[in-house]
Amino acid sequence: MNQELIGQVKGMLSQIIDLLYQENITPAYTGLAAVLPQLEQVIAQLEPETQQELAEKLQEALEAMENGDNTLLADILQYEILEQL
Repeated sequence: MNQELIGQVKGMLSQIIDLLYQENITPAYTGLAAVLPQLEQVIAQLEPETQQELAEKLQEALEAMENGDNTLLADILQYEILEQL
């Protein structure tokens, strides 16, 4: 597994989480759009069970975005996705 890529993704997610908690929504969403392709690469390298779990968490994150709940989005990214990586 590419540890450098995982480190980059985790760093970018940490920055996005901070922006969301600070309510800097536009840069946070821009960063999220930029990190998704790399996150997809990381997830593809994981075990199928872990891939499924992360897919479910990403669906929850999408729902939080659709509902405009940026604090929930940050929490999902922080405590569900980032910690699992």
